[in-house]
Amino acid sequence: MDLSLPWTPSLNNIVLPSCGRYQSFVSEGAKPNSRSNPGWDEGSIKNIVANVPQAAGVVCETVLALWRLQMVEPEEDETDEDELWRQHATAWLVSVGDSRTCGD
Repeated sequence: MDLSLPWTPSLNNIVLPSCGRYQSFVSEGAKPNSRSNPGWDEGSIKNIVANVPQAAGVVCETVLALWRLQMVEPEEDETDEDELWRQHATAWLVSVGDSRTCGD
């Protein structure tokens, strides 16, 4: 079973342009830690899926992407980048829901 997560953000079969706020977090390697983000860190996630170790990678990557997306969530002022952020968040959730199962 291949649980790797190569991901190109797309919605409705259209590849999305890069989201600057999100991409900067990815480039910096930003990750949650157990002290400032309890429950979001890799150790916590691996504990949750300990009975299904083959799923640990896909679950950790999904949680990391969602953590990064929520860390760069738009502020009150609406911008073009905010709409792109929403599209990226939706694309991630749809891609995980459509293409990943732990029981295969």
